[in-house]
Amino acid sequence: MDEFVLSHICKSMGAYGALTDITLAVHRGERICLLGPSGCGKTTLLRVAAGLEQPDAGDVIFQGGSIMKIPPHRRNFGMMFQDFALFPHRNIFDNIAFGLEMKKEKKAVINRRVTQMLELVNLEDYGHRRVDELSGGERQRVALARTLAPSPDLVMLDEPLGSLDRLLRERLLADLCHILTQTRVTTIFVTHDQNEAFAAADRICIMTQGQVQQIDTPEHLYNHPENLAVADFLGFQNLIAGAVDSDHGCFLTPQGRFVPDAFLPEANACDLLILPWAASPIPEHEWFKRTENRLSGRVLDLFFQGSMTRLVVKTADDQVFAFDIPPRKKLPRQGEAVFLKICSDGLRFLGKDGRLKGNKGS
Repeated sequence: MDEFVLSHICKSMGAYGALTDITLAVHRGERICLLGPSGCGKTTLLRVAAGLEQPDAGDVIFQGGSIMKIPPHRRNFGMMFQDFALFPHRNIFDNIAFGLEMKKEKKAVINRRVTQMLELVNLEDYGHRRVDELSGGERQRVALARTLAPSPDLVMLDEPLGSLDRLLRERLLADLCHILTQTRVTTIFVTHDQNEAFAAADRICIMTQGQVQQIDTPEHLYNHPENLAVADFLGFQNLIAGAVDSDHGCFLTPQGRFVPDAFLPEANACDLLILPWAASPIPEHEWFKRTENRLSGRVLDLFFQGSMTRLVVKTADDQVFAFDIPPRKKLPRQGEAVFLKICSDGLRFLGKDGRLKGNKGS
């Protein structure tokens, strides 16, 4: 069921519309991520959800009732900021105990709960240490423990890993997901990092320019972006102008014929988007045997990225495409010719309305 709902939220910052008619429902126990570029409004939306900002219009609903008139400190929500905001004059135990003290819990309850939190974040022996004795990763875990200690009904995380280096972020992301799964607390978190969002979220809410573009599971979002704004944010740049050939069930482009898996638009006014995972290198003689769903060109750049290689190809008509190729695939060198087959279920069509349509799953 929907535990927390932001309903038709609007918010202006002077003449600038920071949030435009945003509706977002969060299920009980779900982890949902607000993902988007800097300045898209995701942190403002989080602050509205927490009660730190008042919207110009709309409602904030928790467990079926409006909480607009309830002050932030009475909502029993936990919030963790990017800089962690730990108290330097308190040791680790007292930092974690702070929220419980504000709730005027008994000392025995505080001691028991803080001990539980230290165990949860694997810092059992750190209670008497000072904040300045901790590494960045340890501080992040203390901040999370302090957020969870008062048993909040909902947790909000604003770029919780943003101040850490990449290697530490990757390691702590798994810890963060494990802890949130153990506690089963409903969570909204903000990030601009796609990898972070795809790894941690049950659902992702893509935002651009103060608007929600798509809310979906990570897998469906990646494979079925709903519009050009989402595709562009995800880095999908392989657009080809062309025309529908309804008689032959294909899409005609300067690069040749493309036949989709199941869907072909009726209107001619559309472009073709090839998703970055849809290409595979093949030998030249196999490429010439194919009559559709193929591309050729010269390797403009190769970027090895661990689990994949980003292959940038320039075609004979100077159009540039970028594909993600598994590193086990043998690739030509920069400047050499490359021949690619295109998977039919990696094709999407962009209409005049800016929306993408594709195969059976879209």
